[in-house]
Amino acid sequence: MALKNRSYISGNTVLKPKVQTEPGRIDKDLQKLEKSRRDFNRRNAVRANRVKRGILTTIAIIGILSFITIFRSAMVYNLQMEYVNLQNETRQVQKQNEALKAELIKASALDGIVTGSASLALVSEDTSKALVVDLSHDNFLPEETVMPEPGFLEKIMAFLDPRA
Repeated sequence: MALKNRSYISGNTVLKPKVQTEPGRIDKDLQKLEKSRRDFNRRNAVRANRVKRGILTTIAIIGILSFITIFRSAMVYNLQMEYVNLQNETRQVQKQNEALKAELIKASALDGIVTGSASLALVSEDTSKALVVDLSHDNFLPEETVMPEPGFLEKIMAFLDPRA
């Protein structure tokens, strides 16, 4: 089948077939091909940029969430350490209280008091040197009410008062 506007050579015995082409057609085809290649590369670049942005955003979000998680875990760990320290201090105080109670029981024993006073060279009580006071009746004077001295303004008001 022959194409219009083109010379067509039939057969395979021709040594150098002569084909006439349109001079601008190849350039147009090359330009279309170049344009489609540029468009394809541009679309691929845009798509690659979108993918890179998505990956970077995901990495940033994961990094931020990881930092928050680690920071919060550190806070919890510090609170646990404080709690353990408070428990240890409470146990130590309870042990000290028990030791003090044991010492008080030892010190409150009568024998311990007598030996302690003898070692300090304390004198035992002597009732003959004691003063006997009878507090059954009132030994104090009756209370006196003290009137405050009038101020300057009060003196003036008393002077101007017709009732006085």
